[in-house]
Amino acid sequence: MKPTKPWKKGLNLKLGLGVAALLILGLGLIFGIVNTIVRGLVYDNVSGIVLRSKIAHAAEIDEFFGSVAKMVRGLAISLGTLPSEEHFAAIAESFVAEYDFIENVTIGFSDGRVISAVGWLASDGWGFANRPWYAAAAAAGAGVFVVTEPFVSSPLGGIAIAKATWAPGIGGVGGAVSASVPMYHVFELVAGREVMANGYLILVGPDGKILAHPDVEYSPAIYGADSVWTLNIRSIPNGDFLMDSISAGQTVTEFQDHRLGRSYLITIPLEITGWTLAAVIPVAATREPMFQFLALVMVALAIVLLGLFILSAIFFSRLTKNMEESSLAEQRLRLIFDHLPFASTFRDRKRNLLNCNAETVRLFGVKDTQEYMHRSPELSPEFQPDGSVSREKAGELIEEAFENGGASFDWMHQTLDGEPIPTEVTLIRIEQSSGAYLLSFIKDMREHYEAQRKERLVMQRMQTLLDTSPLVCLVLDEHCNVLEANREVERLFEIPDRKTFMGSFFDFSPARQPDGALSRDKMIAEIGKALESEKSRCEWTHQTLKGKHIPCEAIFESVKIDGRNLVMTYVRDLRDFHKYRKTERVAQQRLQAMLDSSPLACSIFDENFNVQEVNHELLALFDVADRRSYIGRFSEFSPRYQPDGRSSGEKFREKVKVALDMGRIHFEWMHQTLRGSPIPCEVTIVRVYLDDKPLLICYTRDCAKSTKPSLWSSTSRSWPSPTRSLARAIGAISPKPRSGSCIRAWTTTATSLS
Repeated sequence: MKPTKPWKKGLNLKLGLGVAALLILGLGLIFGIVNTIVRGLVYDNVSGIVLRSKIAHAAEIDEFFGSVAKMVRGLAISLGTLPSEEHFAAIAESFVAEYDFIENVTIGFSDGRVISAVGWLASDGWGFANRPWYAAAAAAGAGVFVVTEPFVSSPLGGIAIAKATWAPGIGGVGGAVSASVPMYHVFELVAGREVMANGYLILVGPDGKILAHPDVEYSPAIYGADSVWTLNIRSIPNGDFLMDSISAGQTVTEFQDHRLGRSYLITIPLEITGWTLAAVIPVAATREPMFQFLALVMVALAIVLLGLFILSAIFFSRLTKNMEESSLAEQRLRLIFDHLPFASTFRDRKRNLLNCNAETVRLFGVKDTQEYMHRSPELSPEFQPDGSVSREKAGELIEEAFENGGASFDWMHQTLDGEPIPTEVTLIRIEQSSGAYLLSFIKDMREHYEAQRKERLVMQRMQTLLDTSPLVCLVLDEHCNVLEANREVERLFEIPDRKTFMGSFFDFSPARQPDGALSRDKMIAEIGKALESEKSRCEWTHQTLKGKHIPCEAIFESVKIDGRNLVMTYVRDLRDFHKYRKTERVAQQRLQAMLDSSPLACSIFDENFNVQEVNHELLALFDVADRRSYIGRFSEFSPRYQPDGRSSGEKFREKVKVALDMGRIHFEWMHQTLRGSPIPCEVTIVRVYLDDKPLLICYTRDCAKSTKPSLWSSTSRSWPSPTRSLARAIGAISPKPRSGSCIRAWTTTATSLS
């Protein structure tokens, strides 16, 4: 069953109060007439009429501040239904636009934030905690509406008063909701009133401060922002006497007025503001004949009746307007409720669902609001993920929210088809005149959990890639702190857990690197270089906890993770590489030893005539000092033409081609020294392969110095066993070819011949 709408209850209350006020006022007028006729001029008939008129003025002023209080109450309720402050300013602006006597609506949160409907922004160092409206509302507490003394309004730049109340749940932290009324509006409510016998009205605030006075000399300058409210009723003639009368609560006091002479001060306190409205009338007005006085009484009665009629008309007019405004406010709240980005429901203290918004219907896939409210129990599984019964746990959480003002928790919902919907539910208790209600916000967490699942999957894949990498992978910050490391550190440093490495990074490096630099200083320098140039590389010596050195290569690359500039470090173990280099050097030394020990002149070159190696015997044959001299002048060790008249360059290329095709070739060749002395030789070229690439080994025997017959006759294809061993050795080992001069010897020779 739906509760009676708050605005309808407010309407009934206002009608009852209005009728009661009219009856009381009518009875008071009748009693005044009878009292005047019976008692004559006792206690000034005219002052009695003024007192009645003043009661009407006071009622109008109280009604005005009552309207402001109602507006502030509605505003606080409206803002309290919103989960955040995104729409606070818009609602505040709408209230300023609808009420012409309100110049600003200000909301001050207890955490220091402030929202102004006029768009005013607080300057640096400005604090509102000591502002009159905030301090008064905070001191009064929730549900109390206070009226401040006049103060200088920073947003308005003038003197204002404020009607304020404290809203404990607003914005999640609590704050004060205030409506500012310019002081000139209050002044107009008082200064324009006519009092008979040239009398006038005075509005007196707390501690005797004059808020409105018809004399310029005693009226505060209410239109200037620099006004200082120091005017006090004690500052006027006989002021102390009048202040004592007001403080004592006397209704009528006779005194000497500076303008009217002997006069009466008639006072009545204002109920809502706590201020005092006073009328000053001359005593001489009471010395008229009885009939004149009665006539004045009748005229005053007619005026009062007319005023009563006008006030009644104004009352019902405003009542109608308030009903329309309440309806409009309800429509706006409904519009905001339906367009919230979260599913939202509304239930009463008995846990009955009263309403839900359009997002709720969409989330659960039901046809409309009625179907959701009817089948709401089916939209939760029987048991929650923690094993609790959904119906029982929901009742406990709702009761907790009513008791504590709100609650937030995770909840598993489902569609009517049984599809699970993980959600986050926020419950907020709302206090209204008809009682307490519970507003719930339901956030669909499926996309959030799916994103978390994908993120975990990506992280698992990345960690797998790191852990299976053959290199040590580290993430370092600028202070050399290890933020992440893969499992390769366990193998490299022979430790059971990578956390041991992450917690003591520099324990796995010697105090100094081989170049003499301190390890810590050098590492910080390399990281700084990587952060500046995005990449850095260096050789680094690590060590195990037992002190065993590990030569490594470290590569540093700058990366940005979660907005931080970090360094991704890759460490490659160079022990196998150094072992290979050592093996290569030994093999090279062995090869060179075998070449140098050969009794034949020997050279090694590739198919492009790039000479790789020569032995000592070849250098001795051609009488040159070192390998460089031979390699640099390779073409000069053969004459331009061979004894058969052919060009040495062309003929040698033919022989090389045969050796490449057939595997070897044996022929006679005429060499020469650099001085031109001929050297008849016997040459054998053998093809071997090194790293799948062909190399040519050339054996040269000086026939002029040999007294023995040729080692290779025209029918023989063999050579001495040391030479065969050398060829096999060269084919078996695979050292890196030494860099040498790339000489196209016979091409140069052929060019010179042409």
